[in-house]
Amino acid sequence: MSLFLIFLVFIVAFFGNLFVEYQIIPAEFTLLSEISVYFLFCYALFRKTFNTTKLSFHLWHIYLFFIISALCSALLNGYLGIRLLIGLRPILRFYIFYLAIINLDLSEKQFKHINKLLFLIFFLQLPASAIRFMYFGISELTIGTWGSHGGGLTPIIPIIALGFLAGFYIFWKKKIIFPLLSLAFVLFGIVGAKRVLFFLYPVAFLGIYYLGYIKDGKVPFYKHLGLLVSIIAVIIFVQIFMMKNIDTLNPEHKVHGSINYSYVLNYAKKYETQKAATGGAGGRFSTLMLAYKTVFKAGIGHGFFGFGPGAATGSKLDKKFHLDKRISRYVKSYGQTGMTHILVEYGLFGLLLISSVFLIFICRSLKWFDLEIEPYWKAMALGAVVFTGLEAFIFFFYNTTPIVGDTIVPVYFYVMSLMFYRLKKLAVY
Repeated sequence: MSLFLIFLVFIVAFFGNLFVEYQIIPAEFTLLSEISVYFLFCYALFRKTFNTTKLSFHLWHIYLFFIISALCSALLNGYLGIRLLIGLRPILRFYIFYLAIINLDLSEKQFKHINKLLFLIFFLQLPASAIRFMYFGISELTIGTWGSHGGGLTPIIPIIALGFLAGFYIFWKKKIIFPLLSLAFVLFGIVGAKRVLFFLYPVAFLGIYYLGYIKDGKVPFYKHLGLLVSIIAVIIFVQIFMMKNIDTLNPEHKVHGSINYSYVLNYAKKYETQKAATGGAGGRFSTLMLAYKTVFKAGIGHGFFGFGPGAATGSKLDKKFHLDKRISRYVKSYGQTGMTHILVEYGLFGLLLISSVFLIFICRSLKWFDLEIEPYWKAMALGAVVFTGLEAFIFFFYNTTPIVGDTIVPVYFYVMSLMFYRLKKLAVY
């Protein structure tokens, strides 16, 4: 039963929205993912109670303080109704998924079955993207199976895949399929026209090189120079390929344009600091500045507790929802991130608490990587380090998917539950 529910969460996460948009299934079908999470949690609690074994509520104190902070925010802003639940729901639902899995006492074999499903799902993103590429070319519409539009996940999925594929190649088996799939995922990000990968790919390549070959010490010192030169050559080749084929990364704004690093850097600077025609901010840095000014200009209470759960998002379920005019410019802004979302709705206290979850998971994944000795799990540990670092970057600097997303977030918390399982076996938790 537990494996079936976990499988259902991931299948709905990666295919549900696409089927809804093509009217293959009703929109209500996507709720199966969340319903499965709650059933799974109740089932895990029942099993633990029936077996009279100790329950694990890892990070409960952080989330408890966050809920208390959210209640204070709701009181400050004059409501304790449905909007409180609407605001908390996306933040808590997959943490509950995490609690469910760490209390299910899954076996190593069961975890490997789940891993195989996720590897298959990630692999299917490649042919899906290839088919879309034939219709749309290099475009933000060239995405995977999670929907018919929306490229917010396009720069996330290839970096995650690179982390795990590199881990398996370095620590498990030297099979040529792993570098070939890595190349395919690099192209996946490029045909999705996500410019942030111009900067993310070098960080990912060098980070994986450091973890796999320097930190772990698997390669003799004299071989490092050749590896480093090869990686830098790959980075330069990928960046040149992106500048030539993504029209917004060259001065001519066309495919097969010129190679100009200075132009890309200036473009990125202007893009992230621009203002929006709607009256809000148009870039992520300008939106961050606007969010901080909006929150702290409204008074110390709003600075610490924000404008309330759901204040910046709203919901069809909340018939009485009225957007606070003080945050209307922020809501109209393009460059919203997970950090600004939490800051505006929950204030500085809420932001510190949620940020600490990302930072704790980074530290624990590094600990897992340092302690793990079994090749298969060492590979998974390297992938987990890359994943946690990426999710933290996305939360702080890129978009809101680590908070309100329903596709990658369950995968993230699953990998963290796997990390919990392995560290427990290694007598760390």
